[in-house]
Amino acid sequence: MSKFHLCLAYLLVCASLSTAFAQKNKKRPLEAEVGVPSCTWLDTIQVHADQTEICNIHWLEYCKWLKENAPEKYTAALPDTTVWNKVEPESGKISSYTANYFRYDGFRFFPVVGVSKAQVEEFCKWRSKLVTDNYQRHINQKRKGIYKTYDLEIIYRLPTQREWELMAQARTQDPHGFQPLTPKQKRRQLPNFPRANCKKEQIINGEIDKNGALITEYLFAYTPNQYGFYNMIGNVAEMVQEEGVGKGGSWYHTLAESTIQAQQTYSSPTAWLGFRCVAEVKLTPRKVL
Repeated sequence: MSKFHLCLAYLLVCASLSTAFAQKNKKRPLEAEVGVPSCTWLDTIQVHADQTEICNIHWLEYCKWLKENAPEKYTAALPDTTVWNKVEPESGKISSYTANYFRYDGFRFFPVVGVSKAQVEEFCKWRSKLVTDNYQRHINQKRKGIYKTYDLEIIYRLPTQREWELMAQARTQDPHGFQPLTPKQKRRQLPNFPRANCKKEQIINGEIDKNGALITEYLFAYTPNQYGFYNMIGNVAEMVQEEGVGKGGSWYHTLAESTIQAQQTYSSPTAWLGFRCVAEVKLTPRKVL
């Protein structure tokens, strides 16, 4: 190799290392430094996002708060449990889910279903106020870091379809956002390696398996994607801001219906549709007295 090529190779390596160092040490926005409960910050969409779908226990807490603090809104917030009458789970025990899915202890950490987009938007408003108030109480007790000079507000909302797709795609090119199987998994050729809670079907590199689930499944039952988000594909399809659009497929859909780019349409609450939130952090400079 000539001196010229050695010099060029050296410069390219230096440039590569310099770029990597700059990326690693790129200054993050102040909003990213705020620890939002149960959320992960994503640079690609500049918001915090729920690691899991919102589950029954979250909605039960919401309903309990309304019953005690705003009883006139309580009934309107309850999920429509009759959605189970409109599907045919493999177990055939439809009436059991209608009666028990929302309130039975065993389903506490399963995704909430049977809620409308309007109900979800009210939940987001309640969650925003509750979390912001808790932050303010903490900040008033102990101001440090960015809280010395900024007032803080947490605003929860549904993601846009584009935001949801970026969350689901993570760092892969896979149409479902799945991480590649490890060499050990490939060698063992696991016939029931659980990737997502969709309708059971055979695919290359393993089988999409419900992992014993008849309908929905526990929030952490499957491997998260490379951003740390659970069940972006399968379990329940997820509402986005666009009206009547669900993303990610569900226990009720096939894998082919559950790609990142696919849409599931709805016009009313269903037994296969839930949601997760993204959270915007609003920092307002404090007035100097």
